[in-house]
Amino acid sequence: MAEQATPHPRAQRGLPASSAEANTPVRAGFYALFGHGHGVAPLRQLHALRDRLPPDTPVVQWRLCGRPLACLGRAGLTEFLFRLAEALPCPQGLGERWLDLTAGEVDLGVAALLRGLGFGRLRIAPEPGDPAALARALAAVREVGIAGGVILHLPALHLASTADKPCEDWFADLRVEGVDLDAPLTPRDLDRLAALARRGFAPLAGDALRRADHPDFALLRAGRLARGPWGFHERTVSCWVALGPDGDALPAPSDPLFALLCRLARGAWVPLPRSLTLAWQEAGFGRASGNGVRLTAAGRAALPSLALALCHTRLAGPAL
Repeated sequence: MAEQATPHPRAQRGLPASSAEANTPVRAGFYALFGHGHGVAPLRQLHALRDRLPPDTPVVQWRLCGRPLACLGRAGLTEFLFRLAEALPCPQGLGERWLDLTAGEVDLGVAALLRGLGFGRLRIAPEPGDPAALARALAAVREVGIAGGVILHLPALHLASTADKPCEDWFADLRVEGVDLDAPLTPRDLDRLAALARRGFAPLAGDALRRADHPDFALLRAGRLARGPWGFHERTVSCWVALGPDGDALPAPSDPLFALLCRLARGAWVPLPRSLTLAWQEAGFGRASGNGVRLTAAGRAALPSLALALCHTRLAGPAL
């Protein structure tokens, strides 16, 4: 599926994936999955990744996932990034640098180090049994002034279990711009989904939420959002090289809600429950046809709200 961002064979050779994309410049990204015992990659290994990219392809994203800081330590992470910058430079201000952490790993020193190393966005997992650790981590990120925002990563933790203080404060912090889950939302998450909607969040996929004004929704409306095993990204970043345990073999997630939203954003006709079809037509968000709907420009502008309605319908009733 076009929405799932596995590298296209033509794109891997520096060619457009289709004639419609013939004038789209090919851009590249780097993805590393850090597991236990993962050390600093030899420079020759990183240069070998560079050789797998088409000549003169700019690298515009670094994604360091798993436990990079736990595996490498502060000095090792700094050394790794200097080697990475030599082999696969991703200029600050021109690209995006992402890093996974746990809340207990983030203090003022770590936040300052990451800011100095050019990381604009962090994905932070709360510490089990210590919800206050995330509040301390977010405070450090705010004080240091990391340019982007924070995505919360909730591993094996239902949103429904985060309703109590201080967990509720996580979502009130404007620095938190999204939530990634290890498993899709379920009907038991309906109350939390409604609470997050009041905070300005909307589902981007069955296992991911973003604030309605997040850049990912703008990319979705424009038909330029893709998804790989490393997360959501701009579609023109079509060449990816991976480092780490089984990094090249990771499949892109297959999510029905994200696929449905991509089709709606492209203006495709989508079959939907009649209640949604009629409601969206009455509101001017879509044009009903048969048992489905095609979004209008107003509907694409309101995509976060429509995504929330779709997700609620999927969780509360039969699958779409």
